[in-house]
Amino acid sequence: MAEKTSASKKKKLSFNEIRVNEEMAILKVIQKDYNLSFGEASKYAEIIDSYKYGGNFKRNNKYKGNDNIILKFLPNSAIEQKTTSILNQ
Repeated sequence: MAEKTSASKKKKLSFNEIRVNEEMAILKVIQKDYNLSFGEASKYAEIIDSYKYGGNFKRNNKYKGNDNIILKFLPNSAIEQKTTSILNQ
C-alpha cells in the first residue's frame, strides 16, 4: 500500500497579494456595474485601495468626496463624517 509522503500544502498569500487581488476584484466590479473602461475603473480602484490600505490610510486621511462609486467600496471608518450643527442651519 502506497502512503502519501507529502501532505497537500495550501499556499499562504502575502498581504500584498491579497491587496492586489482585492483591488482587481473591485476594478472588475466597477468596470461591469458602471460600464467604464479599464483605465477609468483602475483609477477608481487605486483611490479605493489608497483609502483602505495605502498612503491615505497610513496617514489617517479620510475620504471627503461624494463620488458614489468610491463611497460604495470604502468602509465607514475611511469616510469623513460630515456633521452639521444646529447653529449653522
